[in-house]
Amino acid sequence: MKLFPGLIKRLFFPLSGFLFFIFLAQYNLPLIAIWLDQLHWVPYLTLGFAALISLQFGRSRLFICSLACIAFYLSLHLSVAQLESIVSCMMICVSWLLWRPDKGLQWQNSLITSLEVSTIVVISWFSLPFLEQTLAPVTATLYSLLIDLGPFFSAHYSPFQLILVGFVFVAGFIRILILPTNNQIALFVLLLGLSMILAQSSANFVLLVFIGLSIIFIVATLIDSFNMAFRDELTGIPSRRAMMQFVQTLGRRYIVVMCDIDHFKKFNDTYGHDVGDQVLKLVASKLQQVTGGGKAFRYGGEEFTLIFPRKAEHEVIPHVEVLRQIVASYPIVLRGQDRPKQPPKKNAKAKSAKPASKTVHVTCSFGVAERNAESSQFEQVMKEADKALYAAKKAGRNCVKSNI
Repeated sequence: MKLFPGLIKRLFFPLSGFLFFIFLAQYNLPLIAIWLDQLHWVPYLTLGFAALISLQFGRSRLFICSLACIAFYLSLHLSVAQLESIVSCMMICVSWLLWRPDKGLQWQNSLITSLEVSTIVVISWFSLPFLEQTLAPVTATLYSLLIDLGPFFSAHYSPFQLILVGFVFVAGFIRILILPTNNQIALFVLLLGLSMILAQSSANFVLLVFIGLSIIFIVATLIDSFNMAFRDELTGIPSRRAMMQFVQTLGRRYIVVMCDIDHFKKFNDTYGHDVGDQVLKLVASKLQQVTGGGKAFRYGGEEFTLIFPRKAEHEVIPHVEVLRQIVASYPIVLRGQDRPKQPPKKNAKAKSAKPASKTVHVTCSFGVAERNAESSQFEQVMKEADKALYAAKKAGRNCVKSNI
């Protein structure tokens, strides 16, 4: 499954960092208990900052979770049974938020989300004790099998709590497997933190968990917001804004390559904008595979830009030529509009079958320009690359031309 490696890559750093932070702090808890008692206000600060960051960037789910963690931290004076009930309700709400799209913080959506969360809290608060009593025979049988894994389960979780933790973790993992964004992973790590609090709800431990969670909330919000600002939404590659940031890191020697999809407007008019979007994604994915130290950006429309730092023209052109051939030789299979949704029956006549798909190819033209004494500014180099691109179009397209 292609999604699984990407999920592991995204999940590894926040999850391992959070666990390392918690277990290291817990291992040294007797040594730092004195100063932890003096820092009971820190979760309010970090969670409040996480809430403000989430509010600023319109992350409604992380905003709600930050406020919920603050409310829980305020309620640590309650009895253990009450705290366990609150944590159980929070875990169910977080599981629901994982499956709910983030609809922003406009007042209409915020009101709907608040009503939904309140409804889930009320239903969970009254239904969980009833379910625990009703399912007691079943959970006891399952629990007797699970405690063989180690004494940790029997020492920290009741049978029903163990089943609840397992259920929300499975539901959460399936969700981040489908949609492994940084915000989704932050909510999944919140489930982990709440399950740890359910096992141990001491004030210092909760303090450490919430500090770790607030850091993950802040980082996840900033990374996703950065990706929205600096990555093209359609193709997923760096955008023009990211390119201008990258330009500031260039030295005195670099190559700019302008790339344009040939006859793209005609392709769009013939096959539709949905197919055109797929072509843009395809070309972007191929350009990202550029070798020779190049970096691909979407400039706008059907135009892309490749930048090769610390390279000369003769070093770059072979790599660009390889890209041109890869794009031109890649077959694009178009699904026929009359293709049936269900496979035909075996006894259907072969002569009545119609072609269900069509294979087409797209090509790209490339213009290469090198920074030199006459074109010392990036904008000037881009103009030279545009001139070379125009020469490639004039020469029949599907070729690479330079400004020399």
